[in-house]
Formats: sequence, structure tokens, C-alpha cells
Amino acid sequence: MLGVEIVLHRQYYLLCCLKNSLLICVVGQLFEMTLYLLNQWKNQPGGAQNASAFLLALKSEHSSMREKELIIEVLDDWDVLTPTWFEVADYLSVIEGLHEDEHFKQRYLAALLASKVAFCLGDYNGA
Repeated sequence: MLGVEIVLHRQYYLLCCLKNSLLICVVGQLFEMTLYLLNQWKNQPGGAQNASAFLLALKSEHSSMREKELIIEVLDDWDVLTPTWFEVADYLSVIEGLHEDEHFKQRYLAALLASKVAFCLGDYNGA
């Protein structure tokens, strides 16, 4: 592979690479890419580690609500949260904000995730 370029535009991505003098381009939805990356991250050898990219996506205005819902769903799993809760704790206000957003379909799951993080922080009353 000689070169790879990813172009992001709204809800779509264009991935182009040059291989053996052949230009290969793939167009897809960012949602599909997020789902793929979440699954790869969650199932990597040694388990989920370093959640910062997904946490930044939760905070980003460029991430779709569906992408944020996927991220909340994955982070709510104890197998994912146990090794990453200390990172997730830094984004507790973002997660609580998603819970307060009435248009966020996974708002109750966001509340549950916030509760789990509070528990990990030792805030048993807040959990």
C-alpha cells in the first residue's frame, strides 16, 4: 500500500488507497466505521484499553447521536468499563448531559453508565 487517505464529510467517509497502481475507494457511513472500530477496540487482545478516542467522540458536535448511543452502549459493559472507568470519569459531565437530553434515545443507559462511574469513584450516594 503506497498511500491511504480518509476524507470525512458529515455522516460519510471516503477511504482511498493506492495498491499495486490501482486506486481503491470505499464510501461508507461514519456510523459503520464507528461500529467497526468499537468492536475492534472492545475485542482486542487484553480487552478494551485507552477509551480516549471514543470519549472525545461523545463530546464532539460532529459525532451523530447514533454514534454516541453506540459508544454509551459499549462503555456500559462492565468488561469495558472496569479497565477504563478512570478515563470515563473525566467525561462524567458529558455523559450526564446526554442523560438530560430528551432527544438522546439511550438517555437512561447514559444515566446507568454515570451511576456505574460514580460507584467506581467511591461516590456510593451519587451512584
